[in-house]
Amino acid sequence: MDAFQEVYHLKHIHPDTVDAAIDHRSASMALFPQGSSRMFVAAKTGATKFTSIPAQSPLEEGEQHEIVRSGSLSYNMFPNIVTPIGAYEFPYLQFWPTSKRTTRFEVTFFSRDGV
Repeated sequence: MDAFQEVYHLKHIHPDTVDAAIDHRSASMALFPQGSSRMFVAAKTGATKFTSIPAQSPLEEGEQHEIVRSGSLSYNMFPNIVTPIGAYEFPYLQFWPTSKRTTRFEVTFFSRDGV
């Protein structure tokens, strides 16, 4: 789960996708009671979001909140849920330990119709 709530791995693991789109130096974390947290990372100036998604958002400009347009926002809900929020969709990521060394990783995507 750590990789979904930090940005220090981006330059090495995602140099041509996520790292090309967001400024890891701007990462801001908020810690909430009971172990939950929020992370926001600003988009790089002139970046066109991630190369794996369409250049144009399916949402009209007025339907997107400024936070979604200006960077990457992610919530971690203790003990095992991460939800990166975006203009296209938001995945609901769940981590289920199956032994001391293995974890089942489940991803459910929520999006608007036709996306």
